Amino acid sequence: TKCNTQVVLPHLTENYGASADPPEREAPACTLHNFPHNIHHCLVWARSEFTGLFDTAPAEVVQLMQNGLDAYLEAKEKEGMRAEDVVEKLRIVLDALQSALSCESFAACVRVMRNKFQDYFFNRPQQLILDFPADAKTENGNPFWSPPKRFPTPQQFNLNDPLHLAFLHAGARLLAASYRLPAPP
Repeated sequence: TKCNTQVVLPHLTENYGASADPPEREAPACTLHNFPHNIHHCLVWARSEFTGLFDTAPAEVVQLMQNGLDAYLEAKEKEGMRAEDVVEKLRIVLDALQSALSCESFAACVRVMRNKFQDYFFNRPQQLILDFPADAKTENGNPFWSPPKRFPTPQQFNLNDPLHLAFLHAGARLLAASYRLPAPP
């Protein structure tokens, strides 16, 4: 949370609205996705994933389904999208359609979220370990895993861990709502 104060004297100083906060520095995408080392990075990553899974992807599917492929592609071209970006959008739409087709019930939504858990919290950290083992060095010969980067610990799914279950439950409820499926109370 940020807070600003400013003394404003009528006819002597500028008003509060006349000044602007300096722009916040954004972390590079590779830091956010592979090496988040502070809470802000983690929140930005989580928001990006959430938006993609529950907002962007469903909106792209709706746009494609309502307008048809030709009109969808034409709209993307008018937006000035490069061919590579259009292909990426189509990949997002395909993934969302596969998810939608696999979510025929609330139990299926739970399975989709269980797979997301496996990807986010086990597979991706495991891949980082394969790419950058504990003893990896930078080009300068320094340890790769030095502060602020921390060596990842892949998480095995645990039915007895309330955070793991909360992830499944909340995600499955959001997916079910996205696909207009009934969810248990």
